[in-house]
Amino acid sequence: MATTKKSVVKKPAATKVKKIPGVDELSIEQSGLGAPPTPGEEAAQAAATARPGRWQRLKGFMRTHQIRLLIAVGVVLITPAAVWAYIEYTKPVKQVSSAVHVPKKLPPKPVTKPSPLTGLPVSPSVAAQPVFGVVIENFDPDARPQSGLDQAGVVYEALAEGGITRFLAFFGDSVPPTIGPVRSIRTYFVDWGLEFGAPIFHAGGNADALDEL
Repeated sequence: MATTKKSVVKKPAATKVKKIPGVDELSIEQSGLGAPPTPGEEAAQAAATARPGRWQRLKGFMRTHQIRLLIAVGVVLITPAAVWAYIEYTKPVKQVSSAVHVPKKLPPKPVTKPSPLTGLPVSPSVAAQPVFGVVIENFDPDARPQSGLDQAGVVYEALAEGGITRFLAFFGDSVPPTIGPVRSIRTYFVDWGLEFGAPIFHAGGNADALDEL
């Protein structure tokens, strides 16, 4: 009886591909030496093994040195301002020459004038009015009531005769509608009128006074 042998064919041992950083794990069982990598796999391997670009390196440097960079930027910005402030503070001040003429501000022109009678400020039209005097009786009670004395600018009182006094009232700033009672003039009244260059209104007078008029 013939015997037959079973022949056992050994399969080649499976090979594992090493894990590449950054690339999904590949576990490929292939016979023999294995199939060559595909173009996609080659690109993935190249990207994983390639060095990082300049921009990536710059970003990494900025992240690791953030505080130092902020300090450097602050120094760059503040230093010029500090130098400018120091120069301005220490800059010599120019001396103003005393020969410079500064025009003085003139006061506004007054709208009033001093009264030629009382010296009080009045309007120019009132100051232009002429001054005049009036001899007024002061005998009591016949000379009462007297008119216009309260509006006189200057009033003289002098003895006339028999202990009776008379007034010489000068008007100019205001002229009352009624003045009186009017009496006769005396020589001293004429002299007082000359002080103001004013005419005197009267009713008669002694001979000496009338000669002076």
